[in-house]
Amino acid sequence: MKEEKDFWKSRGHYLKDGTEWMGYQHAHGKKVMTGKSHTQSSKDLYHFMELDSNAKKKVLGKKSK
Repeated sequence: MKEEKDFWKSRGHYLKDGTEWMGYQHAHGKKVMTGKSHTQSSKDLYHFMELDSNAKKKVLGKKSK
C-alpha cells in the first residue's frame, strides 16, 4: 500500500496527447512529470480532466475496447 506522501503517484496520469503514462513519475514544483527524477527530457503529466477534448476522446476510445 502506498504511503500518503506518495498519493500524487496515482494511476491516471497522461501525456498531453492522451497517452496513459505507466512509467516513473516525479513531482517538480507543482507539476507531475515523467521520469524517476527531473531531466531536460521530462514531460508534463496531466489528469484526465486537464486534457483537451481530442486527448480525452483518445483515452475514452481505448477504455471502451
